[in-house]
Amino acid sequence: MRWRAESGEWRAESWEGNGDRFPGPSGIRRRAAKPLQFGGDRMKKAFVIKSVRLLLAAALVVLLAVAAGANSLGIPDAEYQALVALYNGTNGPGWTHHDNWLTAGAPWYGVTVTNGHVTSIDLSYNQLSGAIPSQLGSFTNLRNLYLHGNQLSGAIPPELGNLTNLQYLYLYNNQLSGTIPSQLGGLTNLQGLYLDGNQLSGTIPSQLGNLTNLRNLYLHGNQLSGAIPPDLGNLTNLQYLYVYNNQLSGTIPSQLGNLTNLQYLYVYDNQLSGTIPSQLGNLTNLRNLYLYNNQLSGTIPSQLGNLTNLRNLYLYNNQLSGTIPSQLGGLTNLQGLWLGWNQLSGAIPPELGNLTNLKYLGLSSNQIVGDVPSSIVNLVSLVPGQNNSVSYNGLSSANGAVLTFMSAKFPAWQDTQTVPPANVSALAFGSGSVVVSWTPIAYAGDGGYYEVGISQTSGGPYTFSAPNRTASKSATQLTVTGLAPGANYLVVRTVTPANSNNQNTVTSLLSTEVYAMAAGVKSYADGVSVEIQAVMTAAFSGFFYVENADRLYGIRVVWSGPTPGFGKVDATGVLRTNPAGERYIEASGVTPIGSGSVAPLGLANKLLGGADWRYDPATGAGQCGMWGGKAINNIGLLVRIWGKVTLAGRGWFYMDDGSGVCDGSGVRGVYVDAEGQSVPRVGAYVCVTGISSCDRYLGHVVNTLLLASSVDGLPPPPPPS
Repeated sequence: MRWRAESGEWRAESWEGNGDRFPGPSGIRRRAAKPLQFGGDRMKKAFVIKSVRLLLAAALVVLLAVAAGANSLGIPDAEYQALVALYNGTNGPGWTHHDNWLTAGAPWYGVTVTNGHVTSIDLSYNQLSGAIPSQLGSFTNLRNLYLHGNQLSGAIPPELGNLTNLQYLYLYNNQLSGTIPSQLGGLTNLQGLYLDGNQLSGTIPSQLGNLTNLRNLYLHGNQLSGAIPPDLGNLTNLQYLYVYNNQLSGTIPSQLGNLTNLQYLYVYDNQLSGTIPSQLGNLTNLRNLYLYNNQLSGTIPSQLGNLTNLRNLYLYNNQLSGTIPSQLGGLTNLQGLWLGWNQLSGAIPPELGNLTNLKYLGLSSNQIVGDVPSSIVNLVSLVPGQNNSVSYNGLSSANGAVLTFMSAKFPAWQDTQTVPPANVSALAFGSGSVVVSWTPIAYAGDGGYYEVGISQTSGGPYTFSAPNRTASKSATQLTVTGLAPGANYLVVRTVTPANSNNQNTVTSLLSTEVYAMAAGVKSYADGVSVEIQAVMTAAFSGFFYVENADRLYGIRVVWSGPTPGFGKVDATGVLRTNPAGERYIEASGVTPIGSGSVAPLGLANKLLGGADWRYDPATGAGQCGMWGGKAINNIGLLVRIWGKVTLAGRGWFYMDDGSGVCDGSGVRGVYVDAEGQSVPRVGAYVCVTGISSCDRYLGHVVNTLLLASSVDGLPPPPPPS
């Protein structure tokens, strides 16, 4: 109640606000005034004087009460005014809950008072908007400040650095902007700092490294830039470090390896570069390590194999190179391993088969090649589907169990592998030319080609060049020209260039090595050193013959050493031509290298020997043909002919099949050299197997058969009807 004069009279008025009686301006309404009657001027004056004195006394009491901090919450006025500023500055009337705020009632919603001080404010998810008032720095006894999940905007007040007793600061999921105040580094009692999900920019203050009691540091989902401060390595009590989804650059500080209590390290979705520090291998309590979607390079540190408590290791979409460390096979608690979209090469380590708890394996879009290890079938916990992928590499397998497992866990995985072609063969023709053939691979998309590598030494190294490439991965053969004299060992590999499915060029392993056979050897001049690999078909005193598997070409090998057994041999030496005109290799070395056999080629007598083949009398290159020969040259081949014996002597005989062959001696038929073997009688019908060779008679080169096996008798032809 108060008094005021009106029309010469004093009237008493009472104030009422929001149903509560209290002196103050908020929400008041005035009741109707009732006049008081006084009896005389003296009485009126005395009453006025007394009333004034009472009013002054009451005012003094109010002033003293305010000075002493007496308010509805029983807290210091500075703290009270800070709450008022928070209410007024963040649209208090629009809050979802604002029970008792700015009233004499207590408690105020979300405010905890202990021993006359505000110790906790929890206004999370309460529709606060506007800026955080700097007056909040007055709560020197505050332990918890929870303002997350609102629409707060503006900067974080530096004055929050005065809250030296604060243990938890939750400002996440707002619209805060500006930089993180360095003054927050003074909150040495802080255990949880949550600033994520805002629009904060600038760098992470190095002063946060002073918060040695901090357990949780959440800065993700902002626009922070610059480097991760090495000072964060001082936070040895830290368990959660979330700085992902920012614009951070620079390297990952090796000092983070000091955070031995860390359980979750999330730095993905930034612009970090450099290598992964090996010191991260010290974080033996780590459960999740997420470094993906950065620009990290170098190799994966083998020390990560020390993180035996790790559940998830996500390193995908970086620029990591080198091989997958075998030490990762020691992470037996691992459930997710994603290494895709890097530049990893080499094979899948067999040790990954130890990860029996693994549910998700991502290795796609790298340069990983070779056989899938058989140990992969141990990964029985893998969940089939798109979360598991080994696509767009160079992986293969011929193991039935592996193929069954891979098809179940990684459907259609073989359709995107850059692997070497199968069934590679080489057919030599002409001087220095070879046709290399193969079966194309399944992965024909995303461009690419096959290329043939050439070496003069078995096992390489091989030379690859642009002229020896195909136009696409659909090709089945390539003609290779310009082969150097001597041995030529050939391999084929597949190349898929960088494309939308893989940032890398993937080059397959090499195919099975093949050899440019004897025809290529004969195309060189006398005196050239050569090496061949072919199947031995017949052996004679001081020499033997070899032939390529397709029976197109063969050559004599003169060798003074022990005759090798039948099968595949490697022969080195120098090309020569004997007086009869037949090309041969004067061997300096002969080595058996495997099994093999060649069936004889059946010929009519008149086709034996054949015509010239790329013959150059000046150099001896090629092979001269027979006198009057018109067929394809077959000197050196294992052949089979038949006919009637027309003349015989010790170690020789002629046989005629009626095709009119004559060497100029007057005897019809082919001359057969059967030295050391039984000779059939004249008039007998026989079939013989031997080597197509040649001799000189009366100045002409004539065909000759070197008998390589026993003579088979034939029944005489039936008489003409």
